[in-house]
Amino acid sequence: CCWWNLAGEWSSDWKVHNASKKDQQKFTQVQVDVYSRAKFGWAYWAYKCDSNFWSIKWMIENNYIKL
Repeated sequence: CCWWNLAGEWSSDWKVHNASKKDQQKFTQVQVDVYSRAKFGWAYWAYKCDSNFWSIKWMIENNYIKL
């Protein structure tokens, strides 16, 4: 049948206290840039969940990530 080949799954949960929104956006964008170069694709950890930086829906709606 088929094989799924993913570079990895990730989130934008960054344990840096007092990081600004701009810092968080940069951190997230670097991850998007790196994973976008993967030949096999990538997966964000969750579409929607209680932890905001684990939820790509929340990240998009609050302008932390642009895909």
